[in-house]
Amino acid sequence: MTKTKGYLDLLKVYPNFRRLYAAEFISLLGDWFNLIAILSLLREIGADSASAFGGALILKSLPSILVAPHAGVYADRFSRRNIMITADVIRMIVVLAMFGTLLIPSAYYLYALLLLQSACSGFFQPARAAILPSLVEREDLPSANALGATTWSLMLTVGVALGGLVTEYFGWQIALLVDAATYLISACFLIAMVEPVVQRSEGDQVIRFSQAFEYLSKHLEVLRLVCVKAAWNCAGAITLMLTILGERRFSSGDGAILGVTALYMARGLGTGIGPILGRSISRNSNGRFEILIGVGFVLGLVFFIGVGHAPTLWLACICLIPAHIGGSMSWVFSTVRLQQELPEYIRGRVFALEQAGFIAMFVVTNAVYGWLIDTEILTVSEAFTFMAMSMALPALAWYLTRKRI
Repeated sequence: MTKTKGYLDLLKVYPNFRRLYAAEFISLLGDWFNLIAILSLLREIGADSASAFGGALILKSLPSILVAPHAGVYADRFSRRNIMITADVIRMIVVLAMFGTLLIPSAYYLYALLLLQSACSGFFQPARAAILPSLVEREDLPSANALGATTWSLMLTVGVALGGLVTEYFGWQIALLVDAATYLISACFLIAMVEPVVQRSEGDQVIRFSQAFEYLSKHLEVLRLVCVKAAWNCAGAITLMLTILGERRFSSGDGAILGVTALYMARGLGTGIGPILGRSISRNSNGRFEILIGVGFVLGLVFFIGVGHAPTLWLACICLIPAHIGGSMSWVFSTVRLQQELPEYIRGRVFALEQAGFIAMFVVTNAVYGWLIDTEILTVSEAFTFMAMSMALPALAWYLTRKRI
């Protein structure tokens, strides 16, 4: 067991990590403002079906799959810092372009912008995941990732709460302005960050995305870790399902957004507790990391059923918390293990491939569940049950393929 630094110590000791964290903190706040604003904007232009919002979620993710080969190669060839800065600036411009819906009230115009925004995110995330191990010591990777995941959940809770209130009382326009401003501030923090000089390639060989597949074929334990997030995204339609649940079952008069906001906040609370609790239980043991990844699948299986069948909003929120404690543990500790195992020269491409896999599952599940709900093949409660039961297979596969570390 290795002693690791506390969260505040990480920010004090590693100035470049502190700047990356600050950029992530402010950018995530804007992301959740954006989600609530998009939901409100779609309703305003008459695209308020489950498939319409599910389509928006898909379009916010799908291009990341398409750009993955380029994003991975770029992250292993060029400055990861500059990739993130460029992505932030372009995303700020794209968000401001969403005000064009005032002149062109078309869902297709909005969808086109969401495609471009997602493509930029597809370059940003692999670069961020790949640069992190260069900013902190190996033994501090669990703490650094736990802090990042806790920040994600904090911003989900706070960002959704503020975004819901701002959108409900001031309109989606203000929410989008906040989102655009956060991208600009994030870019400024990244400009101040100094990127360490590291070896980016193995010898003088040409960098190809296909080398990620070659590497994984020779390192099956790493492949197993790469599949964790895609497996968790058997429940990838959770954002869509919570939106439908909040609007259709737990809406209050004209305040439909507030019911959705409460569910999002409960989700954020669970994802915040998970990494902190898991880090305490794991004591920085790789073996315990792997056990907790499997526990995460089981928690999702059990408690998503409760969410779908809860008779009250508060009971649904209570069930969401342990479900996402599990999800965040699986997510964070699979990332930690990958960052520990992957050599510098291949890291960007493997993380891009991992991102393409879990986003592909996200796209499929959102399309399927949106269609099942709109065609009334499944009720909301039944859809949650199916989503929960889909976690059984990856949970079983994880434990059957586990080796002693």
